[in-house]
Formats: sequence, C-alpha cells, structure tokens
Amino acid sequence: MTRPIVLNAGDGSLVWDAPDGGSPVWRHFGPTVAVDSLPLLAETRGPASYSLDEDVPLSVAPVSGLGWFGPELLRISRNGSALPVAFTSCEIAESQNAVTLRHRDEIAGVELRQVFEVAGTAYVCRNSLHNAGAEPFTVEWLASALLPLTATAREILSWRGRHNAELVECREAMPQQTWAREVRRGISGHGGPGGVYVLDEGATLHTGTVRALQLPWSGDNRIAIERDDEGFWTLSAGALLQPGK
Repeated sequence: MTRPIVLNAGDGSLVWDAPDGGSPVWRHFGPTVAVDSLPLLAETRGPASYSLDEDVPLSVAPVSGLGWFGPELLRISRNGSALPVAFTSCEIAESQNAVTLRHRDEIAGVELRQVFEVAGTAYVCRNSLHNAGAEPFTVEWLASALLPLTATAREILSWRGRHNAELVECREAMPQQTWAREVRRGISGHGGPGGVYVLDEGATLHTGTVRALQLPWSGDNRIAIERDDEGFWTLSAGALLQPGK
C-alpha cells in the first residue's frame, strides 16, 4: 500500500508517495501543505496517448533506461561500458528532522543512500554511492539534489561575472528545453558559488513563492533546469566530474 512521507521545514514541505518496497516518488516540493489534501500521485496521472504501459513519474532516484526520460540522478560505468542500474528495494527511515533512503540493486551491486534533513528553515540533501558488489565501478555523475519544479515557475535568478564585475544578476524566463550553469575553473567563479533561485508567477522580494538551491561545493559543478514533456521542470545540482577524477 502506498503511503505519504512528509518532511516540514519552516514554511515548506517535502512530500513523497512511498510504495511497498519501491523508491518513493515526488509528490510536492514547495510551501507547507496539508498531506490530507493531496491525493495519491497515481490518482492524478491518467494514461496519455502513446504512453508506456506502466506510468513512470519522477522518483527520488531516477535512472535512465527504465521509462523515465528526464535527467538521471546517477550515471556509472564498469570496464568502460555503461552500467545499468535498477533499484529493486528501498529501506526508509524517518525521524522528525530527516528522511533516509537506502536503494539497492543486487545485480549491479550498487547501493544509493539519500538523506533529506531539516536545517532550520531549509533542507540539506545528500546522496552517496556504495559498491556492494565484487567489481569496481566508475561514477560519471551523481547529483547532490534532483528536485521537481511546478508548472507555476516563471523565472530563474542566477549570477555571472568577471574580475571587477562580480555577481552580475541574471533574470531569465523558464526554459523550453534546458538551462544549465557550469563551472569548470576548479574553484568558484566570479558569479559566486553555485546557486539559483526559481521564482513562481508574481514572486517579489517581499511576497510569493521562491525555491532556492545552494550547492556547497567549491570545485567544478553543474546546476541545470530541464523542462519535462508534461509541462513542469526538474532542478538538479552536483559536482561536475572530469574523466579520471
């Protein structure tokens, strides 16, 4: 039976639907919400034309090749070839201030540990991989966070710059395809540390809904916002790993 998982911080809520044994799927990321007012995600998603036989919404640990066509949380390889990952089990541990998830792929020998933790009025997201098999694998990409953005999002606020002209504010409309900010200097650039604000319709300095992300990593990094075929977006951030690093 599917059940809700809720983590509240300040005026915000993270909500997931957790099926028995499977990875939770995203239900809500935004202002505080009464869970009783949210129907199960499966009840809101009818079949679409030319869709897959089984619905594949955004989970907390999306991977490629299993019906999800958006950005992937992780990408790994073994002996120079892509290593497909299919998490078949997920252990969930809940407390008042944190939710910890342990996803496991017994065949690939991969374990993913995710932590969503309350930090004052914000959340800290941490993802880590563990090799539970006999052979090593190479991590090509592991997002520190991959979050849903609603169709009400309207504007991206970020920064760029150069010497003596640092932290120039950039305001851009939500992308029709993909928006990305990459740092390849090995350290934070003149645009400051990796971070972004996403503003809902009508949001200002004093009112409205704004979702903010800060990546606490001073090396090469990537933040991306990608539009989904269904009209919403995903927000991801992580260390930009160079070959051999």
